[in-house]
Amino acid sequence: MLLDFNIRRIRLSDTVGTATPSLCRHKFERLSVSAKPQPKFGFHGHNDLGMALANTIESLKGSSCDYADTTLLGIGERTGNCDFLQLIRIARPIFNFGVSIERAEDIQKKFLKITRLL
Repeated sequence: MLLDFNIRRIRLSDTVGTATPSLCRHKFERLSVSAKPQPKFGFHGHNDLGMALANTIESLKGSSCDYADTTLLGIGERTGNCDFLQLIRIARPIFNFGVSIERAEDIQKKFLKITRLL
């Protein structure tokens, strides 16, 4: 039914950063059952309670989450979002994102240099 309206992507957003990993997993499990045919599902987490990384990993572990938003250094509104480099480092045993830790570190160093945060 969603695809009848040309809806191809749905992003679950933890806008106020209060979700837990188990809640994220549960939401994606429900989405995968209820949305037929399936659009692409994504996750966008905020780090208000320090859970953006854990929530992002748990969301991606579910079979229905296809992508997740990250930012360099976790920079984002209020307390930030899921940190790109942290995700690459921590989730490496679980996922192959096609980006090495060394490449992710290089990207972050370039960002720091460009923004003069270093």
